[in-house]
Amino acid sequence: MKTIQIDNMTYIQDPDDHQFYRLSPEDARRPMSFKRAVKQCWEKYAIFDGRSRRSEYWWFCLFTILVILLPLAFSLLMLEAFDSASQGLELVGYVVAILMMILIVGVGLILMFPCLSVLTRRLHDVGRSGWWVFWDVVLSGVSSLALSVAFSFTGIGESSIYFSNIEVLKAIYDFSLPVFVPVLLIYLAHLGVSLTVLVFTLLDSHKGENRYGTSPKYPQLIEP
Repeated sequence: MKTIQIDNMTYIQDPDDHQFYRLSPEDARRPMSFKRAVKQCWEKYAIFDGRSRRSEYWWFCLFTILVILLPLAFSLLMLEAFDSASQGLELVGYVVAILMMILIVGVGLILMFPCLSVLTRRLHDVGRSGWWVFWDVVLSGVSSLALSVAFSFTGIGESSIYFSNIEVLKAIYDFSLPVFVPVLLIYLAHLGVSLTVLVFTLLDSHKGENRYGTSPKYPQLIEP
């Protein structure tokens, strides 16, 4: 693989497009580390401009999952541990579990902005608009509301959280076809946008600059 030196900077030639890209200790093609990805996302807590690499986005997704799952797992273990205990200890277990659930909600609210901002920057990195994130969030809320309201009309009497979306849709279909059709269309619209956003997050960075800035993976493009 060919490399050249220009002004004490090393450039390496891409074997596919034969262009030369700048290398540096932090911006080489190797994936970003977990620690650096989390640190960078917190430093850009509510910054929706610019671009983010795949490794930065997915490492922060893993961090978010771990932060949410750890207190959730602890609260479930507390409930199980005190489930067969005396009435007083059982009450303690429920109190601890409720406090942990409050913590999970609080942590989720804190993580909301960095998650949305890094997702927006990840879309920018592949040349896509951040409006995809907006429509994904909006359709998620509308879809959940439509499913809940329509399901309440079925008269089953149980909360929809105990059912999968497929089961909820089936119940709505059995209840009323005119109600089912618009709910299904909203659900499919949300599903389509979410899958599209997921595919975008899996794509490689655009080489060189785009309208959102310089690539964090291929920082500078020069002619061979």
